[in-house]
Amino acid sequence: MDNLELTHVQHDCSPLIYCSMAIDTSFSKEEQTKESVIDFVYNIIDSKIQYLNYQTKGIAGSLNLVDPPEDPVKGEANSDSLSLEEVEKIFQQFEIQSKQIKRLLYFRRLLSSKNAVVALALLTDNVLFEFTEQEIAYILDVHIKQRAA
Repeated sequence: MDNLELTHVQHDCSPLIYCSMAIDTSFSKEEQTKESVIDFVYNIIDSKIQYLNYQTKGIAGSLNLVDPPEDPVKGEANSDSLSLEEVEKIFQQFEIQSKQIKRLLYFRRLLSSKNAVVALALLTDNVLFEFTEQEIAYILDVHIKQRAA
């Protein structure tokens, strides 16, 4: 599996065509059937989830969720407080990252040795996040059916 570098292809075409092109340019037929590909894909998914969790902790840290000082001076404004717009942006970012984690967990559940190569293609350049859960399931299901034929 020395040839793991997938080139980014502008995918104005259908998801299946994009994934097929990425697979064909990246793996020989023998490599596409190896069990090690699925382990590699699991590792990528787990790494992406771990990184998103790390980013989420950073977002939560920016909310200053620590206890306030016990003896605040009355009438003194808290200089560390965030504006409503800043808090809203933080929660929007948190929502985006939560949806990405959910999608990765769903994707991980659908993963099998029969669709690991197409899954790897979807993980490249975060293309996975451009599709809905239904489209992802369809892509992985169609790839399995094509391989069986």
